[in-house]
Amino acid sequence: MLRKVYLIIPIILMLAVAAFAQETENAAASSLTGAALPAGALRVLPNSVPAEINNGLDKLVEAGQGKLAPGEREVLAWSGGNYRKANAPTILGQIQRNLKAQGWTYEQGGTEEGVTVFSVSRTTPARRAILGYFVATDEALVVAWMEVLKNDGTADTETTTGTTTNTVDEPVRQTSNGSMRDLLGSWYNGSVGLVTRQNTVTGMTTPGRSSRFEYKFTADGRFLFTGLMQLTNYSCTDTYYNERSGRFTLDGSTLTLAATKDYWKKTNTCSASGNMEKTQPGKTETYQLSTKTDDYGKPMICLTGADGGEPACYVRTGK
Repeated sequence: MLRKVYLIIPIILMLAVAAFAQETENAAASSLTGAALPAGALRVLPNSVPAEINNGLDKLVEAGQGKLAPGEREVLAWSGGNYRKANAPTILGQIQRNLKAQGWTYEQGGTEEGVTVFSVSRTTPARRAILGYFVATDEALVVAWMEVLKNDGTADTETTTGTTTNTVDEPVRQTSNGSMRDLLGSWYNGSVGLVTRQNTVTGMTTPGRSSRFEYKFTADGRFLFTGLMQLTNYSCTDTYYNERSGRFTLDGSTLTLAATKDYWKKTNTCSASGNMEKTQPGKTETYQLSTKTDDYGKPMICLTGADGGEPACYVRTGK
């Protein structure tokens, strides 16, 4: 399928590269795959992704002839004064190596009029598949990718642990008051600090603090949480990444997250001795779930912890 799908991607995608320059956030790691990103990566905010780019991703799903459904999507870009089209192959090569380090398999498809399609997949800790494409112009390198699901909107439920393969078919437990349709899908909470720091060597400015937290809930009762924080002090940046996954239950308004994986990574651009990477045993957390809309009418979920503090609210992302 990948050898044919590029033929139906609108070439107008290449004209959209410059449309979102002011609607991005710095990105140290992909929110979709968890893989580290080459220096200078920008993530296009979901509400600012040009329609042409989203249409291109939709075309990839349509090429599945009804067997696929769209999931979470992400658009990344490298541009600006330090970007050169000649460096695009180096950036793409680094992306592929970082994906491999996270257990992903990368397969590149065909290229037509500068648009190259590719697929990314892995089987552990859960089977996932991603389709995407990239475009390199003189102004920017754009990578757009999206997780693909079964046509019923559920993820592949086959998981592997060691050498044993299990298939989980049990439904999500909920009472008649549970609002499962309000919960399924992807939700994010993010911010970029107003205070900026300037690199004394390059002269570039970056936000002193930025963050992105995202939950994904699927109909087979699984959840995935990714959290990314960056703290910049002049020329040094601390990056914190957390990924938790496991099963969830919704009982009325009580949401229980039973994590089976809790992965942490910390890096510092100025002091490698402070870098850390570890996987901890998962734990179970309970929240009270409520729903509302933001100032633009987009649906949100709000989670209040057992301590009863201020709820953390997340806006729906993707479709």
